[in-house]
Amino acid sequence: MKKAISVLTVLLFVFLPLAACGGESIGEKPMLNNPDSNSAENDDAGGGSEEAAENDIYNMKARENAKDGLPETDFRGETFSVLQRSEWNYEFFSESENGDVVNDAVYKRNLVVEERFNVKIETIETAGIWGQQDNFVKRVQSTVAAGDDEYNIIAGYAAYMPRLQSAGYVINLNELPYLSFDKPWWSKDLMDNLTINGKMFFTTGDIALSLWEDILAIYFNKQMIQDYAIENPYELVRSGKWTIDKLNEICRDVYSDVDGDGKASEKTDIFGYATDTANLVDNLFNAFGEPSIRKDSNGIPYLAQNTQKMTDITEKTHEFLWNNQGVYANPVASAEPENLYKYIFEEGRAMFLPEHLGNASTLRSMETDFGIIPYPKWNEQQENYLTAPVAYYTLIAVPTTAQNLEMTGVITEALCVESYKKVIPAFYEVALKTKYSRDEESAEMIDIIRNGVVFDFGAIYCTQLDTAFHLFRILMSDKKDNWVSQFEKNEARYNKLLEKLVETFQ
Repeated sequence: MKKAISVLTVLLFVFLPLAACGGESIGEKPMLNNPDSNSAENDDAGGGSEEAAENDIYNMKARENAKDGLPETDFRGETFSVLQRSEWNYEFFSESENGDVVNDAVYKRNLVVEERFNVKIETIETAGIWGQQDNFVKRVQSTVAAGDDEYNIIAGYAAYMPRLQSAGYVINLNELPYLSFDKPWWSKDLMDNLTINGKMFFTTGDIALSLWEDILAIYFNKQMIQDYAIENPYELVRSGKWTIDKLNEICRDVYSDVDGDGKASEKTDIFGYATDTANLVDNLFNAFGEPSIRKDSNGIPYLAQNTQKMTDITEKTHEFLWNNQGVYANPVASAEPENLYKYIFEEGRAMFLPEHLGNASTLRSMETDFGIIPYPKWNEQQENYLTAPVAYYTLIAVPTTAQNLEMTGVITEALCVESYKKVIPAFYEVALKTKYSRDEESAEMIDIIRNGVVFDFGAIYCTQLDTAFHLFRILMSDKKDNWVSQFEKNEARYNKLLEKLVETFQ
């Protein structure tokens, strides 16, 4: 048990991702439970060019010495304000050092930026979980409508932030000076996905600690692997044989009707796999390399799932969830009160559990040791293991009422750079690697996971596209499997919504 998620170790240094969306049944993710370790490791800088070293996301010395190219400007004590979700206030707010390594890193980051540019960083908090999205959006709306220059940036829930774009409340970030999106502290792949006609209204990167919490992976119970004489999951991953078919096969053989009542019981029986049928299932089609939205040769997004492969994915996933006795599928989203699928794993009655990487700390009470591996591949021919984060994480935007765009650009870039240097290493090296590290093999797996993070335009813009991103989850939770008829039934409507959305990039 003392060997917790070293796996999370590598993850923290992935080049950020887009997230899967929230949708109607999205659950609220538990907040980060910051650890209290107080030591960190530093790696020696390697050889090669300065640029190569800067982009080496594991090189701690290179991270600390990274050059941002920002001008040494004195903003004469002006206030830089962040409108943020109160539930995620740890991302920007730290009143003082208190011995908590992540809190202290945030405090030091803010202090460095304040002293360097002679500014005062302040946060304005408002409720912003999924169920409070109207509250958060109205907060922005009232400010913009009044023409108030109240805050410089908005740090909000990725799955509903695009509502601000549709309403015209935020600016094109490509016109904001001093943001260097080609640098490793920003998510370039996210930028590529969210840019249309040269316009991009949201960004994320190391400035958003929440991003690192939300990438999805699969936890496994090591004792059950031994008890059922299952092949070593790490070896399955390394050999490329960790596929949905292999998972299906393993889970079918694991089920045990403990109470002998002849039917699956979440309170007593033993399962191979326990999941919800919302965010955790959404990630399967991402893991299988079939995003909901792609871009054409002109960089314009289009619906991409009217394919034979998506039909096959739907049928196979439905078979796995509902016709494999070793699978417990809970239709309740991940953080709802009856979060039974997670309890089953924590009680040692499920071999595999899909979950957020940032939730490793919540499994510390388990008596049985666990490891972490990627989501399975579609087949052995698929080149890489793929995954995505769930869209609870923070996207950054700038309101149209922001007046001092020079300061907004400089300080936003500086905060992201200093997070790259201080906050993410603290979260990774100390909070995760030192406190929750369970085994070196899990760390190796996290490396594989981070290299396979994918982004889906449809996940970010899910609130504008109705059920386009969530059609798969709807079919799974309703125990239906006819993808073609359901997709074609909605295709014309989805296309109209997508066309309307693209117009906001004109």
